[in-house]
Amino acid sequence: MQKFIFISNDEHKRNELTKQLDCVDCIVWDEQTTTINKWVNDDMCTIIDVELLPAIHGIGSVIDEFSRRKKEIIGVSSKSSISEIDKKNIVQYGITAVFPLSQCRYIPPYCDKYQGLVSGIIGIVDNNIFHCQGLSTLIKKFGYDAIVMNDLKDCCSADNSMDILCINCSQVSPHEIAAMYIGGKLPKKNAMVLYKSHEDDIFIHDILKLNRIVKVIYTLEEVYAVLLQLLFRQQFHALVYSLYESSDMQSSATSYRGNLRQWYWEAGMDIFTMADVLQPELVSTYQKHIQLMHALMTRAMAFQWMR
Repeated sequence: MQKFIFISNDEHKRNELTKQLDCVDCIVWDEQTTTINKWVNDDMCTIIDVELLPAIHGIGSVIDEFSRRKKEIIGVSSKSSISEIDKKNIVQYGITAVFPLSQCRYIPPYCDKYQGLVSGIIGIVDNNIFHCQGLSTLIKKFGYDAIVMNDLKDCCSADNSMDILCINCSQVSPHEIAAMYIGGKLPKKNAMVLYKSHEDDIFIHDILKLNRIVKVIYTLEEVYAVLLQLLFRQQFHALVYSLYESSDMQSSATSYRGNLRQWYWEAGMDIFTMADVLQPELVSTYQKHIQLMHALMTRAMAFQWMR
């Protein structure tokens, strides 16, 4: 059974979480909390109250330690909507999943490994450990692989099989990106997503210089939102279409329109010549895809704050 640790100074949140999760230990953060080795070294999943991120002294070093050890931190928020300032704080620490306090019961299935119907590879050129941890986690949670590269030199030998290449332009010169791309050193088959981790670094001449590669340079928060939309839609549509095909929906698409009486008169005796949608093999397929859909929807709940 998955075990959890919840870091929060809010007694109401701690009580609510213990109601929803069976195995959870609550940690009250204070000035004397200086080490997390006992948490990092075990198999517990760490949950943190994201509303306390700006106020908790020393929490940055804690999250940094988790990131270096490739351990994900899950956020919890009691707010119905997260402000832009809170979003920046969450993104700053590489936290991707943030559940509303009322939906924490979905954290265990979210933590389970997910393998969708489609897969691929997304490359990340960024040397900020929080950015890499956050983006990689988001990508992997949808069944894709993430490759982290420290600079453009690594990209030059990158595999063309990558679907998307995300590059932090706050660390890499736009001139260098343009020169390598035009010179054929960067793999041109890959879609490029360029972003600035510091908004005050975004200049019009950068966009003009890179106009041959991309039409826009995103902020870091926008990159999260772009990847979320792409990854969720692809897995969701793949599941929906697979159910459409396996259930022979194309031959009886009118069955869900109108009422049952109308469809009965339309189908008539043809109902016996239609594909048997209840044969055991197909039912097993439905069950598998519906389980994948449930797993996918836990990710939708976890990442809704990015909208």
